[in-house]
Amino acid sequence: MFCIALGAIPAGAVPVFLGLAGYSIGATGPSRDLIVRSSTPPGATGRVYGFVYSGFDVGGFLMPVFYGWLMDHSLPQGVFYLSAGFTLLAMGTVLQLPGRRPAIQRT
Repeated sequence: MFCIALGAIPAGAVPVFLGLAGYSIGATGPSRDLIVRSSTPPGATGRVYGFVYSGFDVGGFLMPVFYGWLMDHSLPQGVFYLSAGFTLLAMGTVLQLPGRRPAIQRT
């Protein structure tokens, strides 16, 4: 997204890059669910899922309005800068989670 915002991608290749971005988002869905499940304390999984997915809903209805405002003010590259920035923030959030080691089963 950052490269698209900078104009570093030729116009003909933008749909390909957007398709790759969409595929990447879809491919991370299952791992996102596993991250939420593994990083919650026992008994709090439902609350954490509710919080996480409520955040998706709020972002899903607020950001298109803000993106539209950027477009109306002749700042279409801002959409891609914000997308790249929020992706980096999300990555930072996941990377700061404490590591969990799987329990060793003794037989």
